[in-house]
Amino acid sequence: MTQVSTKEAYRITFDVNDRDFDEYERLRFWESLRPWLCERGYTLYHPNYVWEGKICDEVVSFIPCHEDDSIPQHPYSVQGGTNPPGRDLVCLNLGGRVISAQDKWNRHVSLRLVKDASDEYKILRRISEEPGILSQDSFDCVIPVLDFLPLDGHWVVVMPRWGVVPFLPEFESIGEVLNAMRCLLKGLCFLRSKLIVHRDIKSANIVVNHIGFPDDLRENSMRKSLRREGKLVYCWIDFDSSVIFPSTSTLAERRLECGWYTIVGGGNYAYDVAQGELDYDPFAYDIGSLGQLFCQLAQHLTPIVPMLAPFLDMMITRDIPKRFTAPQALQFLEDICASITPAQFNVAYPPVQRVNEEKYDRWRHLPSSFVQQWSTHRAPTNISYFTRFLRWVCQYKRGYVAVQRIRRMWRDLSLQVPSAFQRILKGRIVAKQIEHYCTVY
Repeated sequence: MTQVSTKEAYRITFDVNDRDFDEYERLRFWESLRPWLCERGYTLYHPNYVWEGKICDEVVSFIPCHEDDSIPQHPYSVQGGTNPPGRDLVCLNLGGRVISAQDKWNRHVSLRLVKDASDEYKILRRISEEPGILSQDSFDCVIPVLDFLPLDGHWVVVMPRWGVVPFLPEFESIGEVLNAMRCLLKGLCFLRSKLIVHRDIKSANIVVNHIGFPDDLRENSMRKSLRREGKLVYCWIDFDSSVIFPSTSTLAERRLECGWYTIVGGGNYAYDVAQGELDYDPFAYDIGSLGQLFCQLAQHLTPIVPMLAPFLDMMITRDIPKRFTAPQALQFLEDICASITPAQFNVAYPPVQRVNEEKYDRWRHLPSSFVQQWSTHRAPTNISYFTRFLRWVCQYKRGYVAVQRIRRMWRDLSLQVPSAFQRILKGRIVAKQIEHYCTVY
């Protein structure tokens, strides 16, 4: 691997937020920092050129430099369960903004490059200041921050290395999936309490306190055992799309503008922004996005745990003011867990049914008395033709821009023309429909 001079190595000449980058150029950058990091107590993993017993010309993975014989304590991960053993800690992530290393006690950490004064830096700094973030008893299910190393207008942020692909192996019982949901809601509540919105809710941004070789996780015996015993902990990572609001901000100031990037960024996104809206409530958006993820995991469980039907519906309802907040959702889930029997907890987790969460009827097999009792929490499964039309148009960038332009014109007109004249000009029913879709959908 080509070495970069020490003088050049400590200068960052690229945009760390650029997602279109040369992977091996970034690897050379990290490798150039190896002496600098060693001086500060961190040793990068060794690059590995062997794949399936064959020597390759390029790096295919990274392996730890030193063996760690200690028993990991929170917030560090446990490792093992891979068959054949010996490659649990192999890292397939070849760099970019994050790379794996070991500290001076040989504990496994991840190093992330972050711009100074960015929202991501402010969020990670805020997390690091939380007194209980390193305590297992008061852990808030957000990745802890261990250290900040200043580097040329950036920071190398040190965090414990946790395991990827959080939902493998498959869940074995309903209790296991409820525990995962509880962890993720607890993390979202913590972020909400600090006025942080994640905005990139997806399984790729969730890690667990167990590391295993990614290709073998489907049958990893240790992770299965940890999950079965309720010791597998899930937490949120990756705040490069996140926003933190000042403590002095008002509710009106905690709204964000919508853009084409909002619906093409990947992962789960709530339909709050799918109709060309001008702005949105990002906290409600996070809950809606997490609700979609929960529906993928648990909406087929409602015949076994009926209370999941109102719970999930209130997380993804299109009536945004009515939607659960993070604390409300967590409390509702806690009440569900407290009300179900050990036998229900231990029911085998049935195969997931891949059905769109807006179309899936989570109430279909439930008693009519239960449906009537919780009818106020039920979200409609029908989607109006006008909403479908807007979503279809907004799939395309030109269509999205056009819808936003119309919404903006209508908003400006609403501010200038008296409402009585609008009713005469447009007709009462038409005006109400347009106003509804311009402000909500």
